[in-house]
Amino acid sequence: MKKIDPENWEGREMFAQFSAMECPFFSVTTRYDATALLEKAKKMDVSFSSVCLFAVSKALNEVEAFRYRVLEGGDIVLYDKIDTVCLAMREDRAITAVRVPFQTDYVAFEEARRQEEAKTLALPEPYFYRGYERDVFFISIVPWLAFTGMTHPVSLGSRYDSIVRMTLGKYESSDGRATMPVDIHSHHGFVDGYRHSLFFEAMGRSAQNI
Repeated sequence: MKKIDPENWEGREMFAQFSAMECPFFSVTTRYDATALLEKAKKMDVSFSSVCLFAVSKALNEVEAFRYRVLEGGDIVLYDKIDTVCLAMREDRAITAVRVPFQTDYVAFEEARRQEEAKTLALPEPYFYRGYERDVFFISIVPWLAFTGMTHPVSLGSRYDSIVRMTLGKYESSDGRATMPVDIHSHHGFVDGYRHSLFFEAMGRSAQNI
């Protein structure tokens, strides 16, 4: 983790512009061509969702802007890596949060995800990650809905909430291509449209290198 000097930082002006707002987040929802990810999952005979989780984790970690956070007290930091906090469904259909340590290899990532999910599902009650540790991003997969827009719960006026949220939706096939909705909800003081484009480029590379 690297502490940022806000007075000598290239992101100073953008952060100053948006960080004082009650809700400095903005969302981008797009249809992502997930054909390569789907083909990879089928070839490896593994879960499409798990391949997507890994590709997202690797891509977010590759783009520096998504690893900036504001700590309680106002310090800005850049994490070396950020972990995945995804969701699992319990037998009673309640959702529970699972933190998966960052891995650069799909097999290691999936093994860690399965282990952490089993631990969380064994708890007597659902667990929700409160975000006290900020070296994470939140992601939900809703394979029942091909949504066209998404909002995320945030605490308005909470200056120190800077954790990236993401949602992946149902994939649909047409003309030999598979597309799915992807929503990214990020702090505008760190992330802009250009950085989002870098993320999607990194997603493409992740799909090829699994």
